Amino acid sequence: MRRVTLQEVADQLELSRITVSKVIHHKPGVSVETQKRVIRKLLENGYDKLTEEQVEMAQKPQEPGVKNVAVVTIAPNFSEFWLNIINAISRTLNVEGYNFLYTILIRGKDSRYGLPRTFDKKHVSGVIVVNVYEDDVIRSILDLEIPTVFLDTTPSMFQNSTRGDVVLLDGSRSVFEITNHLIGLGISDFGFMGDITYAQTIRDRWVGFRKALDERKVPLKPQYCFTSSPPGHFYSKEEVVGHLKKLSSFPRAFVCANDFIAFMVIDYLKERGYRVPRDVAVSGYDDIRESITAESHVTTVHVDTEILGQRLVRQILLHLAAPEMPREIIYIRPQVVYRQSTEV
Repeated sequence: MRRVTLQEVADQLELSRITVSKVIHHKPGVSVETQKRVIRKLLENGYDKLTEEQVEMAQKPQEPGVKNVAVVTIAPNFSEFWLNIINAISRTLNVEGYNFLYTILIRGKDSRYGLPRTFDKKHVSGVIVVNVYEDDVIRSILDLEIPTVFLDTTPSMFQNSTRGDVVLLDGSRSVFEITNHLIGLGISDFGFMGDITYAQTIRDRWVGFRKALDERKVPLKPQYCFTSSPPGHFYSKEEVVGHLKKLSSFPRAFVCANDFIAFMVIDYLKERGYRVPRDVAVSGYDDIRESITAESHVTTVHVDTEILGQRLVRQILLHLAAPEMPREIIYIRPQVVYRQSTEV
């Protein structure tokens, strides 16, 4: 793993490199709260040369008037897509005068995720939850009664919980547009892949897919639609390929819940000798750029991660300023990007 540079940490915090260096080497001239911000950012970036005293200082309760917003997540091995959102949140909080607390939840001995002991109203002003799809974890966060904003959530919590705001990418309209576009090109044989029980955004994409078929009176082909809940939620090649191997033939188009699935579907089709899009058109969602060298031609839905991170911060600050506000559900409509993979 590449070691983070002091300049990179300074840029992330909008501080000078000299200030970061002073904190690392215990030099005077830096306020306690700025020291805490620097140490937390170093820890977030995997810097491993801090002393125990420095780590303990960064974890001490906030002083009166200090404002902390925690970003809670489960998996530390994020793609660039998720890291860009988290970095945008960090930058925006810094501009707004709030401290950014990066909280990665770890499974305990009982295989359950637990919150840190200092995760309470004394230490945390507000919470932004990113990429957490465990109902028990979500409930434990909400039970703290700290203002909370979720970037997506599970379908069950979306339907049943009346606590916390939810910001969602509008997948229903986007996938409706893609599917409707493909129907307009003469395609009437569709497949869909994505775990619709895992995330509300994926369920919304399935709804948009079905709506396009219904409105254009194109029959749904259940044998080509994989919407179950495998352990890896279709994020592993084994799961995607395992389902595709069950097919004796393929639909004329696969609408995939995200780009990761789309990439794996395309790879498998190519291995089987199928041409994309001439034989099978494929679309994704999210516009994942880390795969640009391999599958940059995939029709997708572009998400502006910088604006999304800023919107999450604005929403949590709104609730901190007006705690009496009712729960809100906010849909952000991203832009469909048509590329070669659907040029039939």
